[in-house]
Amino acid sequence: MFFLIRLAISFLRAIYKWLVGLFPAFFARLTAWLTGFLGAVVPALVLAVTQLLSGITRYLMGLAAVFAAVGVFMVVINQLLKMLIFIVPAELVHVGSMFLPSNISACITILIMARIKSLVFFWVARTAEGMAKA
Repeated sequence: MFFLIRLAISFLRAIYKWLVGLFPAFFARLTAWLTGFLGAVVPALVLAVTQLLSGITRYLMGLAAVFAAVGVFMVVINQLLKMLIFIVPAELVHVGSMFLPSNISACITILIMARIKSLVFFWVARTAEGMAKA
């Protein structure tokens, strides 16, 4: 009985040594393969993501500039119209208001927004051309 236990232990020890020798050889090859594969794929992936985020960021910056400029112009137009109402006699304001829409600041803001949008996208196009040349 003792002999069988000793034989089983020596067999298990031989299997253990074989496994210990197998795993480093297998994982060394696997590590080399993964390093070669990821070394070729990851830089291209990072470059693609960076270019995508750069384009999105440029677009969002232009959009934020348009909305900020429109907000500023809308406030300025509202303030100018309010000051105009206090300066001009009331009868002229009532007569003049019949010829103006009630949302005059919104109308002027839309016109200004269209102009600013064209200017901002012109600026973005010029910036993109400059970055492409560099």
